[in-house]
Amino acid sequence: MKKDTYYFSHDFNAHNDVKILFLRQQLGMEGYGIYWFLIESLADSGGIMPLKIVPVLAMQMHIQEIKVMAVITEFELFIVQDEQFFSSRLLNHFIKRNELKELNSQKGKISAEKRKNSTEFQPQLNRSSTKEKKEKEKKENEIEIIYPYGYDFKTKWDEWLDYKKKEHKFTYKLKKTEQTALKQLEELSNFNEQNAIQIINQSIANGWKGFFKLQNQNNERTKTRNQQTNESLDYIKQRGQELYESLKRRTTNN
Repeated sequence: MKKDTYYFSHDFNAHNDVKILFLRQQLGMEGYGIYWFLIESLADSGGIMPLKIVPVLAMQMHIQEIKVMAVITEFELFIVQDEQFFSSRLLNHFIKRNELKELNSQKGKISAEKRKNSTEFQPQLNRSSTKEKKEKEKKENEIEIIYPYGYDFKTKWDEWLDYKKKEHKFTYKLKKTEQTALKQLEELSNFNEQNAIQIINQSIANGWKGFFKLQNQNNERTKTRNQQTNESLDYIKQRGQELYESLKRRTTNN
């Protein structure tokens, strides 16, 4: 199909138009076919054709030239002017089509401009967001780490950082998160430096990624609770025995 080929609207009830009915009454369906052939030819030629082309059109349709001229001049379906003929309805269609084409073109240009502006703005927005994020991280990393204990703990903490990096491919990206880890360790150690150092040693020895309470502390607490329970049982047994002896003596005296 040619690039410049266009469709034009065809009234579904054109056959009932008064002028068309008169055409059909005079020339039958042959006249009706001639009419639409002429319309299609005009559309293909830009809407206007010279009358001298009529013999060619008749030859293409394999009909007499007089019949073609009759359809053009006798039924008020075409306008003849300056040795040319055209259809006013078809020309109106072309005008509307060109107006619509121009309108769509303008809309397309506006849409393209909006997309262009949006595309240009998006990278700027992304760059701005990335820059703000980096600045925020930079400010957070300017914070000085506060260690909860002294030199021995600081040395052990550096050992922990090296262990995490080598064994688990992990480093604290922000000093803020490292400070949070120190606070958690301080709480686990019950704010005792030696406990904190032992907790680090325990995690390294077991290949752990994080910190947990000392296992021996848990065992000591369990041992202490068991001891307290046993002592309570012994006390109850002793008091029971004393009460039994006391009742026995009272019974004997009576």
